Amino acid sequence: MTWAHSHLAFRQDAQLRYTWAFAPVAGPDLEHLIGRSDQEVFPERVAARLTSLKHKARTEGPLQAEIDLGEGDDRRVYELVLAPDGEAGIRGSMVDVTTRVRQREQAVATARDFRSILESDWLNIIVLSPDRRVRLASAGARRAAQHLIGAPLALGMVMDRLLPEARRETFRTQVQQALGGVPVEADLTLIGPDGPRHFHYGFGATRNSLGEITGVLLLALETTALRQALEAQEESLRQLRHSQRLESLGLLAAGVAHDFNNLLVSVLSNTDTVLGDELLPEPLREPLEDVKTGAQRAADLTRQLLAYAGKSKPTIERVDLNRLVTEMVQLLRVSMFKGARLTLELDTDLPTIEADRAQVQQIVMNLVTNASEAVGLEGAVRISTRTAFHPTPPDGTLFQGPWVASNFVVLVVEDSGPGIPPEVQGRIFDPFFTTKFSGRGLGLSSVLGIVHAHQGGIVVESGPNTGTKMKVLLPFSQRLPESTPPPILEASPGAARILVVDDDPGVRRALTRQLKRLGHEAELVDNGVSALARLASQPEVFRVVVLDRTMPGMSGEEVLKEIRAQYPNLKVLLISGLAAPSHAPGVPQPDAFLPKPFTITDLGERLLELLSESGRGPGPAAGR
Repeated sequence: MTWAHSHLAFRQDAQLRYTWAFAPVAGPDLEHLIGRSDQEVFPERVAARLTSLKHKARTEGPLQAEIDLGEGDDRRVYELVLAPDGEAGIRGSMVDVTTRVRQREQAVATARDFRSILESDWLNIIVLSPDRRVRLASAGARRAAQHLIGAPLALGMVMDRLLPEARRETFRTQVQQALGGVPVEADLTLIGPDGPRHFHYGFGATRNSLGEITGVLLLALETTALRQALEAQEESLRQLRHSQRLESLGLLAAGVAHDFNNLLVSVLSNTDTVLGDELLPEPLREPLEDVKTGAQRAADLTRQLLAYAGKSKPTIERVDLNRLVTEMVQLLRVSMFKGARLTLELDTDLPTIEADRAQVQQIVMNLVTNASEAVGLEGAVRISTRTAFHPTPPDGTLFQGPWVASNFVVLVVEDSGPGIPPEVQGRIFDPFFTTKFSGRGLGLSSVLGIVHAHQGGIVVESGPNTGTKMKVLLPFSQRLPESTPPPILEASPGAARILVVDDDPGVRRALTRQLKRLGHEAELVDNGVSALARLASQPEVFRVVVLDRTMPGMSGEEVLKEIRAQYPNLKVLLISGLAAPSHAPGVPQPDAFLPKPFTITDLGERLLELLSESGRGPGPAAGR
């Protein structure tokens, strides 16, 4: 029902029927009111409420109440005034007070919301008088003051007395700016018992209904968690950029190593050929031996490059890390400065790891050498081992690929040196980076590559005047590679015709000379397509294919797959300046692998093994 009158005066008889009604503006519902009861005029709920109030007024005397007519947007609120009239009648009035009631309800809701804001823990609100006295303070502000400053934030106190001496003058200036109508924003860090807490705050003037400035509102939001999240995000981005830089350098290192190994094949092969000549003048022999030694050292460098790039394939065996370190102690002490001390703290129950023994030795030697140079003539270097379970990588761990929750053997090399400056820590694993006066090499970058190749991680802990701790995490040994008995070699397998497939002309020429010296006949092609075409024409004439793994166009592994499908009995010796192919299911495997660079002795041994094996011979697969 919608009542049409904002004001109504009325009388009712003993049966509460309207006998008289007056409104400033008459309406049709007013004309039909006379002689009717509330039950005939109003909805049941409203009529019951009116009847109850009128009975109460007859028995208890005059009263005043509010009553709702309608609901939702049609809701109207009336102030009802009732008094007894005569022996049993009622007189009264109804005045529309909807606007006033709504304003009152709005004020109550606003006060309730404001109270909830003042009682919140996360919002810090303080209202100050012009003389900087506290007029109002939220619960969050009171708790923060008690926690950080150790003093209560009481009403009437001068606010700047709670602040550190160094902040008071700035605070007074900012309050004056706000009182002058100029908003102020700033950041503040306070040191509490649990560390620094950060806030972003602002000052603004408070005003009365006339627009006059009456004080200052201080609103502060704690940004500690936000800062920590941003710092964590920045650290993640820094590690990502570092990993991407290392990955790019790794790809570059692998490419350089591959091409360099091809050059070294030619150098070592030709040197071996000349040194094998009985008519070589003796004065030339020593220089050529030096050339060969230099080439072999260069080969060691390329192996370090591949280790850094994570492209080398370790020779895996069960390694007792404690025993390896103990065996190296004398060598390590000789490499250190005189006066520096080396101590060991080795876990006696340390399990073995699956690793390349020589590469783990390289890790230990590099880390101890760096630690020795850090401590100088006097200082201490400590090597310790222990075990640890890491379901997730420890903070700051450098690792490659997905992290596998595992038990790890931990090698720790710790020194008492001056520590690594923060601006340098991000570059210590870069190849050819050094802070030494002389000497630039792979050093820690090769250590990182070796650790990555062993599915491990490395953590650096260092700070000014606190020394440096390098922790290398290597997984426990879970299994050993299947061992195979050494082949029984025939004394002389005889000469063989061998197909050489390599895109580098220097390598092809070197291999031709080596094979000729070994008593074999070589036929050369420079790509995979030509190799398959030659085999298709006369597969029976070849006993071995010497196949380069990395070639443009059709790779060596693609050629190997075709050979296995078409000529399953044909021997394949895969050569590469990179790692051997993985032993993943479904990946075709060569009969032998020979890393570049290699000597004529290395090549001869591999060919002897292949040509002495029984059960295979040349020719196409059955049905071809």
